[in-house]
Amino acid sequence: MGSKPTPSPESSPTPGCVPALLVFTVVCLALSALLSWWFLAGLGLPVLCLYTWASKRRFVRRADRELRQQGFLGILVTSDSPNWRSYIEESWLPRMRGRFLVFNWSRHEQWPRSTPVLLFHRLVGTDRNYCPSIVLLRGTAAPLVFRFFYAFRNAKHGNSEALVSLERRLWEEMEKQLTEPGGQPPQVIVSGHEDG
Repeated sequence: MGSKPTPSPESSPTPGCVPALLVFTVVCLALSALLSWWFLAGLGLPVLCLYTWASKRRFVRRADRELRQQGFLGILVTSDSPNWRSYIEESWLPRMRGRFLVFNWSRHEQWPRSTPVLLFHRLVGTDRNYCPSIVLLRGTAAPLVFRFFYAFRNAKHGNSEALVSLERRLWEEMEKQLTEPGGQPPQVIVSGHEDG
């Protein structure tokens, strides 16, 4: 089986095309004021895009604030898969020290309709490489989304390089969040299976 590359953690939401849309909107407004109304029709899509981007950003900030008030740094979505269940339970959970809300995809029908669940659906989705995954909140910075499916699949076939690398980045980013003002200092946890 061919090895599929494991994606790096993605920072979401990004400004993307927002600056270009803002310029386009200003130009259309100026031209519509000078020429005719049909330039206003061209504003519909960019305005809708800007509104969607802004509402997603507001939602992520609200979710970050809500979860941090409860003492969480983010969410972990895992499942009962034998490919990673015991590894996550033995390696990750002790290191996370209860700082992540844990959801089991194998029982996703029972998940409550809540801010953390909506955050998972908006930032990670369920179309590809979504389980296991971690959303690490970073205050005013965009959250990082770590997707581990391909890393675990590659590790199952003897190539654990991507898994080790992704985990290392996760622990580094998690430690940054714990040492920022208002966070708790990180504890050093030594386990028999150190991957990061």
